[in-house]
Amino acid sequence: YQRRVHGETDIWIQLSQIVSYRLMLQLIWGSAMNIYTPKISNNGVNWLLDSTEGPSRIRRRLLLSFHPTLASALSLVPESSLFPQGVGSCKTYDEFELYLHPPIPINDQKVIFNVNCGMVSPLGKNDGELIIGYTAIFFHPTATSNTESEPRRSSSGSVDYDSKIKLQKNRRREESAHSFCIPLDKIKTVLKRRYLLRNVAFEIFIDGGRTLLFAFNSFDDREKAFTKLHHPNHPQHNSDTLKKTTEKWRDGEISNFEYLMYLNTVSGRSFNDLTQYPVFPHIIRDYQSSVLDFENPTTFRDLSKPMGCQTPHRWERFKNNFEMLKSQYIESNTDEDGVNKKGFRRAGDHLNQPPFHYGSHYSTRVSVLYYLIRLQPFTDYFLDLNGMALDMPDRTFHSCLNSWLLSSEKSNSDVKELIPEFFYLPEFLINSNKVKFGNLQNESGSIVDDVELPPWAEASARTFVTIQRAALECEYVSSHLHEWIDLIFGYKQTGPEAEAAGNLFHPFTYEGGVDIDAITDAIDREAALTQINYYGQTPAQLFVKSHPKRHVENIYRKKNKNSRVLGGPSPLESDLFGTKVDMRMLMAESVQQGPWWNALLDKY
Repeated sequence: YQRRVHGETDIWIQLSQIVSYRLMLQLIWGSAMNIYTPKISNNGVNWLLDSTEGPSRIRRRLLLSFHPTLASALSLVPESSLFPQGVGSCKTYDEFELYLHPPIPINDQKVIFNVNCGMVSPLGKNDGELIIGYTAIFFHPTATSNTESEPRRSSSGSVDYDSKIKLQKNRRREESAHSFCIPLDKIKTVLKRRYLLRNVAFEIFIDGGRTLLFAFNSFDDREKAFTKLHHPNHPQHNSDTLKKTTEKWRDGEISNFEYLMYLNTVSGRSFNDLTQYPVFPHIIRDYQSSVLDFENPTTFRDLSKPMGCQTPHRWERFKNNFEMLKSQYIESNTDEDGVNKKGFRRAGDHLNQPPFHYGSHYSTRVSVLYYLIRLQPFTDYFLDLNGMALDMPDRTFHSCLNSWLLSSEKSNSDVKELIPEFFYLPEFLINSNKVKFGNLQNESGSIVDDVELPPWAEASARTFVTIQRAALECEYVSSHLHEWIDLIFGYKQTGPEAEAAGNLFHPFTYEGGVDIDAITDAIDREAALTQINYYGQTPAQLFVKSHPKRHVENIYRKKNKNSRVLGGPSPLESDLFGTKVDMRMLMAESVQQGPWWNALLDKY
C-alpha cells in the first residue's frame, strides 16, 4: 500500500490523528462525542457522511473517501496531493459491502415472491427486481446502457469537459445501483412508506443500522411484498404503540430528541428520500447574544406558530395572500363550467386549487441540501439537482443568523424548519472538504467557508450543536413542544384548524392533494410528479386531537429518576426504532459528564 502512494506519508499522519476518535466513533457513539475532533488538513480527501444509523437513528460517522466526486470533476474542491494519477479510486470501507456479493447463492434459494420495483436513494429511484427467498432477499437493478469507461478527448488530447461530468454522474448512479443480498434474519423490521404521495413503498431496517427504501408500481405489489417480509416478531408501530410512546415521553422516560425522531419514523420520514427527510423545529431565535438564557422565553421561537407566523407583519402578508386565493377559488368553483372539478389540476390552473398560505414547504429536498451542502455526498447531490453548479454565495447557507432571519422574517417564501443534524452533527457546519463557494456580494466580499456561528457558540461548531441540543431538552421547550407537534404531525396539519393556525401549504404537499394514478395524460402526470418532488411532502398525520403536554413538573423539578432529559441512547431504543443497539453504546459515558460539559453548564 505504501508503494501505491509512492512514499507519501501525509495520509499516515492524518490517519494517526483520527484513529482514536473515528474508530471509537464507529463503536461507541455516545462517549466519542465528548472529545474534540482533531483539526485535519484537506488535501483533496473527502469526508463522507456514512448512512449507517446509530442510537436514535443518529448518523454521525464520517468516513475518509477517495472516490472521485462531481465537485472534484467541476474543480470545486482542491485536487488530491496524496495519490498519484490512477490511484484515486480506492473504495471506502463500508460494512454494507459485506452484503453486496451475495453470501447466499440465489440459485440455492426457492423463490417465494418476485416483483419489479425501485430502490429509492437521495439520487432518485433505481429500478430493478426484488426477489424474496426462504432465507434472504435479493435486489437486482435494471442493467444500465452506459459503456464509457473514460471521458472522451478532443483532437488535441484534452479531456472533453461535458464527457467528464457525464461519466462521473453515471459512475455515481451505478455505485448506488448494485445487486445485493440481505439475509432475512438481519431484517429487524419493515415499515410501510409513501413515495411521491402514493402508498406504494416500504422501508427495511437492517441489523447494524442500515435502511433500504423500496417503491413499487402499485399498492397491491407493495402489500404482497410486505406480507411476505413482515414477521410477527418485528416491532409494531400502530396507534397503541404510538400512545404508549407518547406516555413515555410525557413522563420523561425518553428525551425530546428521541420522541421527535420516533414521530418522524412512524410518520414516514426517511433519510433515503430527500423529499421526506426528517424534520425538526427551529428552537432558538436569539442568534446575536454572547450568552443564552434558557429561562427567558424571548430566547426561543414561538412553537405554537409555523415559521411563517413568527412576526406579525410577515403573517399579515401570508394571510392576505391566502384570502386572495380563497376568493379566487370560491369564484372559480361557483362558475357554471367549473363547479366541483375533480382530478388533476394543471400547474397553471391555480384558480381551481384550494387556497394555501405558503407556496413553499418547511421541508423540501432543496432545503435539506441547503443545510448539508458542505458535507459529501450531499455536495454532489446538490450539484446533480442544480444543473452541475453551486448556488450563488449569498443564497448558500453561510450564516446561522441570516438563515434564521430568512425563514422567520425577511423572505417572502422561505419557511423551512431544521433537520436533525443541527442537534448532533457539528461537521455539517464546517467546510472540511474545502468546497469553493465563492464570495458574498456585500461590502466585505468575504469568502463563504465554514458557517458563521452566533456569538454564544464561541466559534465552535461542537459548542453550537451542544447548546442546540440542550435548548431542545430544556424545560421551556418541553413545555411547548406539543404545540409544534400539533402543527407538523397533528390536528392542525389540515382543515379548519390548520387555516386558523396559518399552517396551510400547497395542496400538492398533502396525501390526497392529487391522485397520480387517476392522471392518464403522460405530460400531466410528469408535471404532477415534478411538483411533488419540488414542493416537499407533509408527514402522515398521527394525531387527530390536541397533543398532550409533557409533565415538566415531575421531570425538571421533582427529578423523576426515570427521566432522560439530556442523555444519549436509552434502553428503549430497540422498542422505539426496531434497530439493534450494541450494549457498549448503552454503557458509554453520557454527554453531560466531563469537564467540557461541566464548563458549559457553569456558563449557561
